[in-house]
Amino acid sequence: MAYNLNLNQLSSTTPQAQSSQALRPVRVVDTILDDSHPSYVDTNSIGAIHYNFIDKPLLREVTDLPLAFNANAHMQVMPLKNEVVLIFSSPSTSASSNKSTDKTTYYHSIVSVWNTPNHNASPTTNAEDTSLGEFEESDDVNPLFPFSGDVLIEGRQGQSLRFTGNKSFLNPFTDDQNSTKPLVILSNGQKDVGNGVDFITEEINEDFSSIYLTSDHKIKLKQARTKADTFKSSEPTAENYRGTQILVNSGRLFFNAKEDSIFHTSKKAFGVSSETVNLDAEKYIGLDGEKIYLGNKALVLESQPVILGNSLEVYLQLLINALKGMTDTLITAKTVDLKPLPSVNLKAQLTSKLLEGLLNEINPGGESSLKSKKVFTE
Repeated sequence: MAYNLNLNQLSSTTPQAQSSQALRPVRVVDTILDDSHPSYVDTNSIGAIHYNFIDKPLLREVTDLPLAFNANAHMQVMPLKNEVVLIFSSPSTSASSNKSTDKTTYYHSIVSVWNTPNHNASPTTNAEDTSLGEFEESDDVNPLFPFSGDVLIEGRQGQSLRFTGNKSFLNPFTDDQNSTKPLVILSNGQKDVGNGVDFITEEINEDFSSIYLTSDHKIKLKQARTKADTFKSSEPTAENYRGTQILVNSGRLFFNAKEDSIFHTSKKAFGVSSETVNLDAEKYIGLDGEKIYLGNKALVLESQPVILGNSLEVYLQLLINALKGMTDTLITAKTVDLKPLPSVNLKAQLTSKLLEGLLNEINPGGESSLKSKKVFTE
């Protein structure tokens, strides 16, 4: 099957008039998205459109209509059925290899008929088919307010990427202090305003997922939790911090390093606040610091340092041996007239056996029933 690339085939204007037109608007009739399409020839077919000139009725089968190919090698925006795009001719693949004059028709720039990212369809007046093809239209996707000098990329389902930074009347992120300083906003999903017509601005607390890259900005992020009892000095909350930062906000964050490690380094503090904090390791969990506090009272008072197991056992061993020496003496103790002391002798004998048992429970430098096999300190 050969491509129909005749740019002039369906135009109602003369070839002489067309030759002076660098760009011509056409209406998209169909898009080739995979090899199941009847017009598919090879991988170059993917993304191509069948089109009809906007001033001509659709009198032919779709597969008989001419094709136009995506003009942008690095960014593809798939036009929908009944949307209007601009086409032009440029060297084809054969021209690039054989230096011939063969031309191919390309398309770009979906015409923003309705000024909305969802769709910009413009079917003919008497069209029986006004559908968007396989695309399911959403009635709650709103266009974003463009601020002065912005670069905006908007998806059809409420995704957006904004490069901004210039002070503007409607720009909530900039002021006299940070005007002209760069800000990047990547947002997925929008707040619900009840229609898909009104222009809106990103809202970090209501959009589904967001990443904000700031340089000197305050972003009014509402923290899920503000508990910070382990800090000796208070840290500014997310909405009160101004400076260079990256904010990530979503219903859930999952970081996965499938081959190596995840490292978090910070010049000042590393804070975690949650209902529960869970650390699971296959081999060990290492904690180190000039001081390690367990609980906010320990942070403030430093009144209850933990005990070192081996050092304590050495201490207990010395104490028990001293006590055992005393009890061994008392077992045979007598009065000055060499009469036995039954009650003292019996008590000393029982205490001596108890101390022998306690000595067997401790093992300075080795494992014992008193020391944890999992938790160690200096």
